[in-house]
Amino acid sequence: MSDAGPHSEISSISEMQKQTITHGNIWILASGTLILAIVLSFLLRYEKEAIGLSVFHFLPPVLLLTGAGMLMQGYRNQKRQTLFWMLASTMIAMFWLALAWSIFDLWDNRQAAEKVVLIGFFSVLIGWYSRYSLLLLAIGILISGYAWFLLNDDRLVLIDQLISLVKFPILILLMTCTLRRLYNQLLQKQIENDLLISELREMSYTDTLTGLINRKGFNETLRDNLKNADRFHTPLSLIILDIDHFKQYNDSLGHPKGDLCLKKVAAVLASQSQRAVDTVARIGGEEFALILPGSNSKQASQLAEMIREALMEEAITHPDSPVSEHVTVSMGIANYSEDDESSLYRKADSALYKAKSRDRNRSEIFSLLDTSVTAD
Repeated sequence: MSDAGPHSEISSISEMQKQTITHGNIWILASGTLILAIVLSFLLRYEKEAIGLSVFHFLPPVLLLTGAGMLMQGYRNQKRQTLFWMLASTMIAMFWLALAWSIFDLWDNRQAAEKVVLIGFFSVLIGWYSRYSLLLLAIGILISGYAWFLLNDDRLVLIDQLISLVKFPILILLMTCTLRRLYNQLLQKQIENDLLISELREMSYTDTLTGLINRKGFNETLRDNLKNADRFHTPLSLIILDIDHFKQYNDSLGHPKGDLCLKKVAAVLASQSQRAVDTVARIGGEEFALILPGSNSKQASQLAEMIREALMEEAITHPDSPVSEHVTVSMGIANYSEDDESSLYRKADSALYKAKSRDRNRSEIFSLLDTSVTAD
């Protein structure tokens, strides 16, 4: 039985994670494209004379485009997303190494090449700090390339090579931990905010006295169930229920006793409506409703009779009822037939007034032959 307002499970956390990795992917591609554009513009601007370009020098843009393609393929194929993104991480790391090698080969500038590799380090760090698998794969490849440049630098002695090789991975590790910690704090804050929003939303759909959903929640739930009934061509029944002579009950015993009566009636309705798909709502002062997906009029009528008998067994004393010495209810039942919320409610309400006009403490099923009869 559904006894709270319709609200979705918290999903914005996973959405935030998706947005984080998406923004990271965009950053990595954008930063790579920017550095590649700077290198190409420098090449076109300052190298007037023809220089010995080989096929390998065109490898960086090919690798970057391939990496972008793998990322896009990962979005399209969710089942193999991890595989495509690991390939993308490999291609993008190789892009930075290929770009660095091209700079070294064209201008014999080892220092500039090493800086390009370091830029690649920080690019993947900022982009994939929330996705360790991609980050570690890319950094492993970049460290291998960076080590090759250092170990082949004749200007450095062995100790300098080792220091240069170790200091940047340590720096990368520290920055990764810092960014990851900030990310986790942000994620925790998002969880707290979403929980608060969820609680506030649930409160807006909940009747504070009975704990059932209120009129607002009832309207949305009925609308959603009507859409499903229309889409899948399944039956749907609506029961509108009214406590008989509740005004006299309040006048005789007072409003505190009246509130207690409403709680007891709500508990009976909840106990009898045991299916998870059913919805029980308090939609007015002493008026309740049950939305029964997949139930026809006969099944709804059987449930209504169970509710009536359970309420009689509850034996809530009503000193001023002309119907019974105990609290009773009248119920109107309507079955979905190409209705919207208003027309289905009017049918059930018409059946309810019919039950009231026939001495109450009973249920009636709406018929096209019925005419609305008002009752107190």
